[in-house]
Amino acid sequence: MHRKRASVGLRGLPAKRCPAAQAPNMPAKQALTNTLCLNTPEDVVFHPLLPDDERIFQQEGWRYSLTPEELFRDNAYRFSSGGDPQHIPDLTFDALLASGTATQLGDARWARPSEDERLQLLGGYLDAAQPPAVAASNRNDAGQQWTVAQQPLFKALIDSGLGEDVIGGGLDVDLRQPLYSVGLKGVEPGRCAEVFDLILTRLDELRSSGFNASTVEAATNTIEFQLRENNTGGFPCSLNQFLRALRAWLYGRDPVEPLQWEGPLEELKAALAEGEDIFGPLIAEWLLDNRHRVALELRPDSGLGAEQAAEAAARLQEAAEAMGEAGLADVAQAAADLQAWQVAPSSPEALATIPSLRVSDLDRNTIIIPTAAAPLLEGQATRLDHSLDTNGIIYLDLALDFARLPPDLLPLVPLFCTCLTQMGTQRRSFVDLTEYLDRTTGGVTVSPLVSAHQGLEGDPRAYIMVRGKAVGARAEDLLGVASELLLEPRLNNKGRFAQLVLQEKAGLEQRLVEKGNQFASTRLEGQSTVAGWASEMMGGISYLQYIRGLAAGLADEWPQVLQKLEAIRTYAIHHAGALINLTGAHRSARSHMVSYTCKAADLYQAAGLPYNFNGTGVWLVATHYLATTWLWDSIRVQGGAYGAFITFDLTSGQLAYCS
Repeated sequence: MHRKRASVGLRGLPAKRCPAAQAPNMPAKQALTNTLCLNTPEDVVFHPLLPDDERIFQQEGWRYSLTPEELFRDNAYRFSSGGDPQHIPDLTFDALLASGTATQLGDARWARPSEDERLQLLGGYLDAAQPPAVAASNRNDAGQQWTVAQQPLFKALIDSGLGEDVIGGGLDVDLRQPLYSVGLKGVEPGRCAEVFDLILTRLDELRSSGFNASTVEAATNTIEFQLRENNTGGFPCSLNQFLRALRAWLYGRDPVEPLQWEGPLEELKAALAEGEDIFGPLIAEWLLDNRHRVALELRPDSGLGAEQAAEAAARLQEAAEAMGEAGLADVAQAAADLQAWQVAPSSPEALATIPSLRVSDLDRNTIIIPTAAAPLLEGQATRLDHSLDTNGIIYLDLALDFARLPPDLLPLVPLFCTCLTQMGTQRRSFVDLTEYLDRTTGGVTVSPLVSAHQGLEGDPRAYIMVRGKAVGARAEDLLGVASELLLEPRLNNKGRFAQLVLQEKAGLEQRLVEKGNQFASTRLEGQSTVAGWASEMMGGISYLQYIRGLAAGLADEWPQVLQKLEAIRTYAIHHAGALINLTGAHRSARSHMVSYTCKAADLYQAAGLPYNFNGTGVWLVATHYLATTWLWDSIRVQGGAYGAFITFDLTSGQLAYCS
């Protein structure tokens, strides 16, 4: 495959790398399917170009440059990023080759359809393979049972007031040695020891007193619902199953074992029904008595960046003096040669090695989702029904119109949505409500949704979305709890609301570092459309500034804040235009610094495209082409950025470039 346009996915996971590819099973075009799903990922893994061309190392690893800001002198890409600057230059191309770049076939694992002729094509890759030498290991039986411990421990940490939000990934079973991590962020200096003591104390209490029966039932139902639904979002289901199998397979255990969950789950239910103490011994053995643990305290250092920059400058100066004029000239020439190689077009021979689909290979028939609409409440609301096979699960979407909400209330809408599920109701406390939702449903979420209305720039669509799912037998419970959340919320708990504000603040500040390109894109859209402005007020930099101010002044402003929360609820439940969407079967009722850059333009105004532009397929192809060619080559390859993105909103007309 060509060095710059390989499009197969290589997913990085703990202790493993998983090349993934998929294509429709088209018997008439089996050769193409074989190439896409078999030859391509294996070729990427077993025949990489890296060992044969040092320029790839210079592009993807590191290199000296006399003018690092020359290519992007006027934007954020003049700042370096991509790893620890102190250690990246220690790696050399020769050392990389000496470490061994070839994949050991004997250590590989393969997942293919059984009784498939494509298995025969693996022969060319596997003839030289040796049986994998993998040491056996004892089975870890803790598994997802630790989910039960999450809620009581989470509540204890939040109620302590020691930090702003809970951190830690909980249970991680991807490695041979499972890990459990939990902690707090935003802790005052000198109080981290109190956090560590609280965690161990609460775990010891849970070991001795156990969990409430309702807590165990809620956790068990949540796990079972997730396993039965097997909802992987946009990620291919078959690849997700393969990754689950690897958890056991890589360490010498049966790969099918993690996929056969019904039997062990029923055994767990039976043991719990008989009153067996399942969790106490596990907490004692795997957490309290386990000395293989670390208490980690991360402290911000405002002077660290300047110190590291000075060290890097001194190292570069030392390297430049050691090179001399001749060495520096060689560096300049190498940089020019690399840039020429990067911008050179691929040869026809190289392009011919890339498998591709043609338009004629695609099914031109559009999938039609059955939809039945009916008016409700004398036309004040609309019900939409979609009769689909959803494995006995009903999905509810309730959309409450808030497009005409007073502007001063907009910044509080996201927090209002959070309050509905996180502050309890008149019938149930926050803890009881959480357990009830986990016990009877597959989850209920509330969030705002804002979208431009195509052709009506000043008339956006804005809804408070109540989304939930449940098995068919629990459909009435799902509808009932949705009504309870909206009609009987408990909004007057100042202490709990203050916790939610701090959690929202901490989450926004974390996302600003990790996904700054999204904040930049929202900021730009806020300057061109009403919908974009509303999104900025409820999720952008403006929203973060509002939340910071709210956290600082809540003690004095709580009465006014509570009044605004009640005003949002009153508007949402009494305003006409609600939509009720039901999907299911008929029988169911159902501290590294990263720089981000973004540019945007309204194509409907700037490029003169009509508001009724019906070019869905055109813009999908165009944006994908730009992202994988020009943006990739210019921003990722030559600029060394983490990535480059392009999005187009068909309703507002905004085209955004982000990186």
